[in-house]
Amino acid sequence: MALPKLSALASGGWQWLCSRFSLVKAEASFEAACNDLPLLDADRATELLGLLEQWEAIEAKRGTSEFEPWTLQVLRNDIRRVIAGDPALAALYTRLQHAE
Repeated sequence: MALPKLSALASGGWQWLCSRFSLVKAEASFEAACNDLPLLDADRATELLGLLEQWEAIEAKRGTSEFEPWTLQVLRNDIRRVIAGDPALAALYTRLQHAE
């Protein structure tokens, strides 16, 4: 009996998330942006993901005494360097910007 209730809850939750946060639109934009892209270098993609996670952690401190704008600027430069060094990441980044 719990499984049908869980299934209904999951379905309703998914519909709510889609309507609230446009997940379907975001997923479609991401898939459209990824079509016909060259293969990503796994090491560079992993490096970029790590840098983006660091950026998120720094942004979470914005407005507090722990926020360091110079560290954020260095991080942004590192992100630009990783993207510029990999044509597949650069193409994905460009397509995602235009998909919005």
